[in-house]
Amino acid sequence: MPYIDELSALALEAIRTLPTDEERETAGRPPYPTPKCHLAFEKAARAARAARLEKGGDDPMCSTRLFEPAVRFSTAAALELSRPEGIGLDVSDMLCLLLAGGAVSVATAETAISGNAFRLSTKYLCRAGVYRLLVDGDEESAKAACDRPVMGCETWVNWRAVGEYYAMRADVKSFLSLWKKYSARQERFWMDTMRRALVEAVSKAQGWREAVKLTRRGEIGSKAHELGMIYVALSPVAATGDTAALRKLFETGECPAELSEIAKLWLLLDVLSVTTPHPPQFDPPELGEIIARIVAVDPTVSKQQSRNRDLLLMECWPLIGGKTTLERVRAAIRAPVYKRELKRLAKELDTE
Repeated sequence: MPYIDELSALALEAIRTLPTDEERETAGRPPYPTPKCHLAFEKAARAARAARLEKGGDDPMCSTRLFEPAVRFSTAAALELSRPEGIGLDVSDMLCLLLAGGAVSVATAETAISGNAFRLSTKYLCRAGVYRLLVDGDEESAKAACDRPVMGCETWVNWRAVGEYYAMRADVKSFLSLWKKYSARQERFWMDTMRRALVEAVSKAQGWREAVKLTRRGEIGSKAHELGMIYVALSPVAATGDTAALRKLFETGECPAELSEIAKLWLLLDVLSVTTPHPPQFDPPELGEIIARIVAVDPTVSKQQSRNRDLLLMECWPLIGGKTTLERVRAAIRAPVYKRELKRLAKELDTE
């Protein structure tokens, strides 16, 4: 990577340098200007991230926070680049992203941790270092870094980084072997995200049958997704756009009994969205039957079922090419807030 020597020096200087009281007070008010002492680092860091995004290649996982699921580097870096230069720089966040993208080394990050003047961000940098070691293929060093004393009672954050790594690779054995280290009752949304990632990865790599088997395990469970983990296991089938394969699955005895009608309808809409041009000029042939099945769902069973029915009808909108179909869907929706949104076709908006 270009900039790496200069950038490392600037990163270390920035992480060791606190703004003056006046700069800190100014930076705390809109438009939140970057302190002068960090401007050189910001400029070099933005150039390095832009170069890394342009280069492409692998897209590692990363995070700039402690209790949030990881995201792809490309997503986090693009979001950071959307911030105007000279406004709202967070030195720790920037260093975490540079480390994820390989613009600075693990050694630089280690030096930054030891000399970090921003004490609250030390754990963030430790977690970012674990992700980088995993991307580099050094699993043993990543695991060794998880239990660093600086993490205190929050070492589970780093172990979840390792778990995310195994989940993305459909490595069920390795993922489950660390289960006790994840502290699964903490930040349950994050834990559920990891479960879903594992099931989806297994479905893609080994087939939906293996993924369904995995959902039977107590650690994975069935409630990590509103529509059930069986839905997650079958989502990669829908993502192929193979409508016939999905319908055949539903029509045979192989279809898991736990898969609800609501989940089946979501999957059918998922597969249809892959094969339908956007915006559609005409209704896809299968849409009428799917809408009829959605309308047939009894909304009086529960508030949740009524909400799901409305959401399914709303999900039909990007697939609708005809006015008559739009009016049919709009008439079937119960919630007024949704009715008001369905007044024009997608192709009509596209011409504005």
